[in-house]
Amino acid sequence: FVAAVIIAMTIAVFKILTTTPVYQRNASVLIKDNDQKSSGTMQEIANLGIISSNTNINNEILTISAPVLMQEATKRLGLDLQISIKEGLHTLPLYNDAPVSVVLDKRETAQPFTFKIKVVEDKSLVLYDFTFFAEEEIHVKDIKTRIGQTVKTPVGNLRIDETPVGLQDFLGEEITVTKYPYNAVAARYVGRLSVALADKESTILNLSINDEVPARADDLLVTLVEVYNEHWMHDKNLIAEST
Repeated sequence: FVAAVIIAMTIAVFKILTTTPVYQRNASVLIKDNDQKSSGTMQEIANLGIISSNTNINNEILTISAPVLMQEATKRLGLDLQISIKEGLHTLPLYNDAPVSVVLDKRETAQPFTFKIKVVEDKSLVLYDFTFFAEEEIHVKDIKTRIGQTVKTPVGNLRIDETPVGLQDFLGEEITVTKYPYNAVAARYVGRLSVALADKESTILNLSINDEVPARADDLLVTLVEVYNEHWMHDKNLIAEST
Protein backbone atom coordinates (compact mmCIF):
# COMPACT_ATOMS: atom_id res chain seq x y z
CA PHE A 1 0.00 0.00 0.00
CA VAL A 2 2.81 2.43 0.85
CA ALA A 3 4.55 1.65 -2.44
CA ALA A 4 1.30 2.18 -4.36
CA VAL A 5 0.78 5.60 -2.73
CA ILE A 6 4.37 6.65 -3.48
CA ILE A 7 4.07 5.56 -7.12
CA ALA A 8 0.72 7.36 -7.54
CA MET A 9 2.07 10.58 -6.02
CA THR A 10 5.17 10.40 -8.22
CA ILE A 11 3.07 9.99 -11.35
CA ALA A 12 0.80 12.88 -10.29
CA VAL A 13 3.73 15.24 -9.64
CA PHE A 14 5.37 14.27 -12.95
CA LYS A 15 2.08 14.89 -14.79
CA ILE A 16 1.73 18.35 -13.22
CA LEU A 17 5.33 19.31 -14.02
CA THR A 18 5.08 18.18 -17.67
CA THR A 19 1.64 19.70 -18.41
CA THR A 20 1.41 23.28 -19.68
CA PRO A 21 -1.16 25.26 -17.63
CA VAL A 22 -4.37 26.16 -19.48
CA TYR A 23 -6.36 29.31 -18.68
CA GLN A 24 -9.95 30.28 -19.41
CA ARG A 25 -10.91 33.75 -20.63
CA ASN A 26 -14.47 35.06 -20.94
CA ALA A 27 -16.35 37.76 -22.81
CA SER A 28 -19.99 38.82 -23.18
CA VAL A 29 -21.62 39.98 -26.40
CA LEU A 30 -24.98 41.74 -26.74
CA ILE A 31 -26.90 40.65 -29.85
CA LYS A 32 -29.25 43.46 -30.86
CA ASP A 33 -32.48 42.35 -32.49
CA ASN A 34 -34.13 45.11 -34.52
CA ASP A 35 -36.72 42.80 -36.04
CA GLN A 36 -40.13 44.33 -35.36
CA LYS A 37 -41.97 41.13 -36.21
CA SER A 38 -41.49 39.93 -32.66
CA SER A 39 -43.95 42.54 -31.35
CA GLY A 40 -47.74 42.35 -31.05
CA THR A 41 -49.46 39.14 -32.00
CA MET A 42 -46.28 37.26 -32.86
CA GLN A 43 -44.85 38.02 -29.42
CA GLU A 44 -48.06 36.79 -27.74
CA ILE A 45 -47.87 33.53 -29.72
CA ALA A 46 -44.23 33.14 -28.72
CA ASN A 47 -45.16 33.68 -25.08
CA LEU A 48 -47.64 30.80 -25.34
CA GLY A 49 -44.83 28.54 -26.50
CA ILE A 50 -46.41 27.87 -29.90
CA ILE A 51 -43.34 29.13 -31.71
CA SER A 52 -39.80 29.65 -30.56
CA SER A 53 -38.88 33.24 -29.70
CA ASN A 54 -35.13 32.65 -29.62
CA THR A 55 -34.59 31.21 -33.10
CA ASN A 56 -32.58 34.23 -34.20
CA ILE A 57 -30.27 34.14 -31.19
CA ASN A 58 -29.66 30.42 -31.71
CA ASN A 59 -28.67 31.20 -35.28
CA GLU A 60 -26.22 33.79 -34.01
CA ILE A 61 -24.72 31.24 -31.60
CA LEU A 62 -24.11 28.86 -34.51
CA THR A 63 -22.73 31.70 -36.63
CA ILE A 64 -20.21 32.97 -34.09
CA SER A 65 -19.08 29.37 -33.47
CA ALA A 66 -18.55 28.69 -37.18
CA PRO A 67 -15.07 27.50 -38.21
CA VAL A 68 -14.95 30.05 -41.05
CA LEU A 69 -15.06 32.95 -38.57
CA MET A 70 -12.48 31.33 -36.31
CA GLN A 71 -10.19 30.69 -39.27
CA GLU A 72 -10.33 34.38 -40.21
CA ALA A 73 -9.66 35.42 -36.60
CA THR A 74 -6.65 33.11 -36.20
CA LYS A 75 -5.33 34.25 -39.58
CA ARG A 76 -5.45 37.91 -38.55
CA LEU A 77 -3.57 37.15 -35.35
CA GLY A 78 -1.03 34.96 -37.14
CA LEU A 79 -1.71 31.99 -34.86
CA ASP A 80 -0.65 29.52 -37.54
CA LEU A 81 2.95 30.39 -36.65
CA GLN A 82 3.68 29.76 -32.98
CA ILE A 83 6.85 30.12 -30.90
CA SER A 84 7.65 28.25 -27.70
CA ILE A 85 10.51 27.36 -25.35
CA LYS A 86 11.10 24.66 -22.77
CA GLU A 87 10.51 25.71 -19.18
CA GLY A 88 11.39 22.93 -16.79
CA LEU A 89 9.66 19.78 -18.00
CA HIS A 90 6.88 21.44 -19.98
CA THR A 91 6.58 23.62 -23.08
CA LEU A 92 5.94 27.34 -22.56
CA PRO A 93 4.19 29.08 -25.50
CA LEU A 94 5.37 32.61 -26.24
CA TYR A 95 2.99 35.22 -27.62
CA ASN A 96 3.58 38.91 -26.93
CA ASP A 97 6.69 37.97 -24.96
CA ALA A 98 8.46 36.19 -27.84
CA PRO A 99 11.97 37.58 -28.48
CA VAL A 100 11.78 37.00 -32.25
CA SER A 101 9.25 36.98 -35.07
CA VAL A 102 9.47 34.84 -38.19
CA VAL A 103 8.64 36.27 -41.61
CA LEU A 104 8.04 33.72 -44.38
CA ASP A 105 8.13 34.59 -48.09
CA LYS A 106 5.25 32.22 -48.91
CA ARG A 107 3.38 31.84 -45.66
CA GLU A 108 0.00 31.07 -47.23
CA THR A 109 1.26 28.01 -49.12
CA ALA A 110 3.97 26.85 -46.73
CA GLN A 111 3.73 23.25 -45.58
CA PRO A 112 3.38 22.64 -41.83
CA PHE A 113 6.82 22.44 -40.27
CA THR A 114 8.87 22.98 -37.17
CA PHE A 115 12.45 24.05 -36.54
CA LYS A 116 14.55 25.41 -33.72
CA ILE A 117 16.46 28.62 -33.17
CA LYS A 118 19.38 29.20 -30.85
CA VAL A 119 20.43 32.75 -30.06
CA VAL A 120 24.16 33.36 -29.82
CA GLU A 121 26.01 36.55 -29.06
CA ASP A 122 26.01 39.65 -31.28
CA LYS A 123 22.46 38.93 -32.58
CA SER A 124 23.60 35.84 -34.46
CA LEU A 125 21.25 32.88 -34.81
CA VAL A 126 21.58 29.18 -35.55
CA LEU A 127 18.64 27.37 -37.21
CA TYR A 128 18.45 23.58 -36.97
CA ASP A 129 16.21 20.48 -36.58
CA PHE A 130 14.00 21.26 -39.60
CA THR A 131 11.06 18.87 -39.75
CA PHE A 132 7.93 18.70 -41.89
CA PHE A 133 4.82 17.28 -40.20
CA ALA A 134 4.28 13.54 -40.80
CA GLU A 135 7.80 13.27 -42.20
CA GLU A 136 11.18 12.46 -40.84
CA GLU A 137 13.62 15.12 -39.73
CA ILE A 138 15.47 16.83 -42.55
CA HIS A 139 19.18 16.28 -42.11
CA VAL A 140 20.86 19.53 -43.10
CA LYS A 141 23.74 21.44 -41.63
CA ASP A 142 22.98 24.09 -39.07
CA ILE A 143 22.10 27.35 -40.80
CA LYS A 144 23.74 30.47 -39.44
CA THR A 145 22.05 33.82 -39.93
CA ARG A 146 21.57 37.20 -38.28
CA ILE A 147 18.63 39.26 -37.14
CA GLY A 148 16.88 40.91 -40.10
CA GLN A 149 18.69 38.83 -42.73
CA THR A 150 16.72 36.72 -45.24
CA VAL A 151 18.06 33.18 -45.45
CA LYS A 152 17.22 30.14 -47.59
CA THR A 153 16.08 27.12 -45.55
CA PRO A 154 14.41 23.74 -46.25
CA VAL A 155 11.04 25.32 -45.34
CA GLY A 156 11.52 28.29 -47.68
CA ASN A 157 13.06 31.72 -47.51
CA LEU A 158 12.53 33.37 -44.15
CA ARG A 159 13.71 36.23 -41.99
CA ILE A 160 14.07 36.38 -38.22
CA ASP A 161 13.31 39.80 -36.71
CA GLU A 162 13.87 40.94 -33.15
CA THR A 163 10.84 42.03 -31.14
CA PRO A 164 10.72 44.75 -28.46
CA VAL A 165 11.16 42.00 -25.86
CA GLY A 166 14.81 41.70 -26.89
CA LEU A 167 17.24 38.80 -27.04
CA GLN A 168 19.22 39.44 -23.86
CA ASP A 169 17.28 36.96 -21.72
CA PHE A 170 17.29 34.27 -24.43
CA LEU A 171 21.00 33.86 -25.14
CA GLY A 172 21.72 30.16 -25.58
CA GLU A 173 18.00 29.35 -25.26
CA GLU A 174 16.42 26.83 -27.63
CA ILE A 175 13.40 28.44 -29.30
CA THR A 176 10.96 26.24 -31.24
CA VAL A 177 9.03 27.63 -34.22
CA THR A 178 6.03 25.67 -35.51
CA LYS A 179 3.90 26.40 -38.58
CA TYR A 180 0.40 24.88 -38.49
CA PRO A 181 -2.26 24.74 -41.25
CA TYR A 182 -4.85 27.50 -40.84
CA ASN A 183 -7.75 25.02 -40.80
CA ALA A 184 -6.09 22.91 -38.11
CA VAL A 185 -5.54 25.95 -35.87
CA ALA A 186 -9.15 27.09 -36.40
CA ALA A 187 -10.50 23.61 -35.63
CA ARG A 188 -8.48 23.44 -32.41
CA TYR A 189 -9.78 26.77 -31.15
CA VAL A 190 -13.36 26.02 -32.21
CA GLY A 191 -13.12 22.96 -29.97
CA ARG A 192 -11.95 25.19 -27.11
CA LEU A 193 -14.68 27.81 -27.66
CA SER A 194 -17.93 27.83 -25.73
CA VAL A 195 -20.87 30.08 -26.66
CA ALA A 196 -24.05 30.12 -24.59
CA LEU A 197 -26.94 32.40 -23.67
CA ALA A 198 -26.57 34.28 -20.41
CA ASP A 199 -30.20 33.27 -19.73
CA LYS A 200 -33.14 32.24 -21.87
CA GLU A 201 -34.84 35.65 -21.67
CA SER A 202 -31.80 37.70 -22.81
CA THR A 203 -29.87 38.20 -26.03
CA ILE A 204 -26.47 38.33 -24.32
CA LEU A 205 -24.01 35.62 -25.29
CA ASN A 206 -21.29 34.45 -22.94
CA LEU A 207 -18.13 33.43 -24.78
CA SER A 208 -15.31 31.51 -23.15
CA ILE A 209 -12.17 29.96 -24.56
CA ASN A 210 -9.29 27.94 -23.10
CA ASP A 211 -5.67 28.60 -24.02
CA GLU A 212 -2.17 28.27 -22.62
CA VAL A 213 -1.63 32.05 -22.99
CA PRO A 214 -4.25 34.37 -21.41
CA ALA A 215 -3.31 37.34 -23.62
CA ARG A 216 -3.70 35.22 -26.75
CA ALA A 217 -7.12 34.05 -25.59
CA ASP A 218 -8.19 37.67 -24.96
CA ASP A 219 -7.03 38.77 -28.42
CA LEU A 220 -8.75 35.81 -30.03
CA LEU A 221 -12.12 36.58 -28.41
CA VAL A 222 -11.90 40.26 -29.38
CA THR A 223 -10.88 39.45 -32.96
CA LEU A 224 -13.59 36.80 -33.28
CA VAL A 225 -16.25 39.35 -32.30
CA GLU A 226 -14.78 41.85 -34.78
CA VAL A 227 -14.96 39.27 -37.59
CA TYR A 228 -18.53 38.40 -36.58
CA ASN A 229 -19.55 42.08 -36.69
CA GLU A 230 -17.99 42.52 -40.12
CA HIS A 231 -19.86 39.50 -41.50
CA TRP A 232 -23.09 40.76 -39.91
CA MET A 233 -22.66 44.20 -41.51
CA HIS A 234 -21.85 42.59 -44.86
CA ASP A 235 -25.06 40.55 -44.75
CA LYS A 236 -27.12 43.61 -43.80
CA ASN A 237 -25.61 45.61 -46.65
CA LEU A 238 -26.45 42.82 -49.12
CA ILE A 239 -30.07 42.81 -47.91
CA ALA A 240 -30.25 46.61 -48.21
CA GLU A 241 -28.85 46.53 -51.75
CA SER A 242 -31.29 43.80 -52.77
CA THR A 243 -34.21 45.76 -51.29
